[in-house]
Amino acid sequence: MPRLFTGLKIPRDLATSLSFLRGGIAGARWIEPEDYHITLSFIGDVDEEAAQKIVMALETIQASEFTLKVSGFDSFGSKKPRALFASIEANEALTNLQRSHDTTLRNAGLAIDARKYVPHITVARTSQAKREDIAGFLSSNVGYISPPFKISEFVLFSAKGTIGGGPYVAEETYGF
Repeated sequence: MPRLFTGLKIPRDLATSLSFLRGGIAGARWIEPEDYHITLSFIGDVDEEAAQKIVMALETIQASEFTLKVSGFDSFGSKKPRALFASIEANEALTNLQRSHDTTLRNAGLAIDARKYVPHITVARTSQAKREDIAGFLSSNVGYISPPFKISEFVLFSAKGTIGGGPYVAEETYGF
């Protein structure tokens, strides 16, 4: 039974740049750079029949190429941070693409999480790290901004059913 999600690959040079910032937080589990991505919709564990239905439903999504940029870092979980991430600058095309994913997947009969979408690239799992170490990382990297990068496709990924999920496998790629 595959665990699926849709997302965007990021350029190798951006992944390399982000990977150079790894370290300095005891207890953090750093994500491997080849697993960096921007999640669009988390689908979860599905059977093979549902997976095939998802593959076909995603083929109906249409979008145009757009540009994104990383702008700073943040964390999820204010009292007990559980993940450290690179923030994606607000972008209407990305918001529209993410909404179309959720709508398409719901129309295919899936229960999609209704949480507010926060586009990001998870760089570390931090549930075992100290808040002050995470705060130090955030303040040290407050000015990080990536060069703009183009998005011209999205991907249906599968993940291991383990904590952290990686390594991720690109099951299908959908160009714009």
